[in-house]
Amino acid sequence: MASAEDFTARFYDDGTKWSDIIIKYGDYQIHAHKAILAQQSGYFLRAFSSSLPVSSSPIIDLGDDDDPELLEWILQYLYCHGTAYAYFLDSKNSATPISMEQLVNLYELADKYDIVWLRNRIDLAFCKSGSLDLLEDSGQHSAFVDCIAKVCGPHSHQAADRALQRTVMRLCQQNCQTLFRDQKFLKLYSEGKLFDAEQATKLGMFLGKQLFATDDTDSLYDGESETLSIRSFVANAREKFSLFNNVRFSDLTITLGDGQKIFSHKVILASDSTYFQDMFERFPSMDNIDLSAEENSAAAIAYVKDFYTGDGSSDAECSMSCYADMHMLAKKHGREDFAAYYQERFYDILTEEDPFDDKYIANLTKYRGPHNFKYSESSLPEMVFEQVLNRVQFSQWRCEYPPESFGTGLGEGTIFNAKFAGRFAKEMFSSFVEELQLNHG
Repeated sequence: MASAEDFTARFYDDGTKWSDIIIKYGDYQIHAHKAILAQQSGYFLRAFSSSLPVSSSPIIDLGDDDDPELLEWILQYLYCHGTAYAYFLDSKNSATPISMEQLVNLYELADKYDIVWLRNRIDLAFCKSGSLDLLEDSGQHSAFVDCIAKVCGPHSHQAADRALQRTVMRLCQQNCQTLFRDQKFLKLYSEGKLFDAEQATKLGMFLGKQLFATDDTDSLYDGESETLSIRSFVANAREKFSLFNNVRFSDLTITLGDGQKIFSHKVILASDSTYFQDMFERFPSMDNIDLSAEENSAAAIAYVKDFYTGDGSSDAECSMSCYADMHMLAKKHGREDFAAYYQERFYDILTEEDPFDDKYIANLTKYRGPHNFKYSESSLPEMVFEQVLNRVQFSQWRCEYPPESFGTGLGEGTIFNAKFAGRFAKEMFSSFVEELQLNHG
């Protein structure tokens, strides 16, 4: 099965797939989608949401100031493909290596277009490349030295997000002995071309501490650094959530059983589901999806929300029943990745419940009872059966038998349907025979 990223890539520069904006830059132009751009780029979100004419124009002109090749990499990255996307996915096996200078230039564009997630990945990639360059004991580190002035110098680009500048300064501090053996570094440093006044002062303070061998010789930037995984996760989730149930650029409404409506976007749903992609291609004028048959509106809302976040941020809102219904929706719509995730969360909550209390027994009846057919074609009933079987067997091993209400439900046939009741009886009989053989063998 293709991943969600593969589906998104198909829509790049495709004017036939719900494109609602043309991006011009220099002599080039591409057909794009406001929802895909705005959910990842603060620049495009602001442009399309402003009161300026550009928000309603079918064309947005980015001018010709940017390097067209790098800008193409940026736009392709937003569609989960292309040179930059492949590089950050697997830099070791990327068909096109990206130099440190190109990483700096990419960072400037990612800063200009306010793409937080991409800035984070560039920052991490530059840190790795710079560290490897400085580990070489050649006395020459031109690639890294050339980038210092570009990021930290008196005429450097003043980025809104200074994470890359902090990374460069941290590498300088951690490798100051190596750099002060580099003739190019020494020459440019003495000429005042590597650092602006602020960064030169910070480096000077650090070197002073080194010189006087104080106990506090840690990088002056340690307190400013942030954990990449937490920072990027939160930023990415926040950006994508901004368009969930948002009327901006919406071309689709989802109707729920209790009358609620969700404003949605065809290209977002189609990016993650071949089911929706095929539906929208067959019915191009469709502007509403009816999920009113779904009994659990909370599950439907959380499920649609995950199309926008893709990070499980609906977790706090979801019960076991909610995950069960989300699993069914994901299977129906061909989202095998999320179907597996929802099933895992369903099982986690099931195993956390108190064994054989009223709530637990009610769940057994719901998923494996004789009159409940909603989940009969899914893997959930089998999962519930195996889990309760393990609990019963474990209880017997500890001589802690299930409560009378469980036995009553078994006797009355309310907990399992005929198929699973028969399997349960067979398993219990087999366990009884094994125990007799062990005790009297």
